Amino acid sequence: CPVLILGSTVNDRIKGSNSRAAKFARWNEVRRRTGYRSQFEADIAAALEGTGAAYESSRLPYSVTTTATYTPDWLLPDQCILIEAKGELGKADRDKMQLIRQQYPHLDIRFVLQTPNAKLTKTVTQADWCEKNGFPWCKGPSIPDGWLKHKPGVRSRRAFAAATGTTPHEQKKQQHE
Repeated sequence: CPVLILGSTVNDRIKGSNSRAAKFARWNEVRRRTGYRSQFEADIAAALEGTGAAYESSRLPYSVTTTATYTPDWLLPDQCILIEAKGELGKADRDKMQLIRQQYPHLDIRFVLQTPNAKLTKTVTQADWCEKNGFPWCKGPSIPDGWLKHKPGVRSRRAFAAATGTTPHEQKKQQHE
């Protein structure tokens, strides 16, 4: 039973307002009544009736170009390794790391995972995702000795310098200043 407030129902008062709730209520009413997102779309549909036009029948992929920066959690300058610590490896982080991998294919990025067996999907764990995408990983918080004793090759040193803007020697010097 609707509540009367000064001679009108709550719904009538919401529909007459410009609040977010009112706008949603109006949109929802049009959507429920017509199947379209606005009265304008419903009117266009009526004008197109009998022409064979199909409403929202296709989805078109498109690319968005943007520039962002990535700040690795740690740099191991002597080893030319970037370390990324992850408790949760969300979709946005996975997408970002794949973009970085595409743009810096020779950069040595490694993950320290808090819960490597945590599921990302029904069948894929964080560790599985790292392996599939070419990222070495370990279960944290400790770092494997092999990572700390790693001797980078020329390609890895060049990639590290290009990505960080400095050589490993300069990185080490900056840490001690």
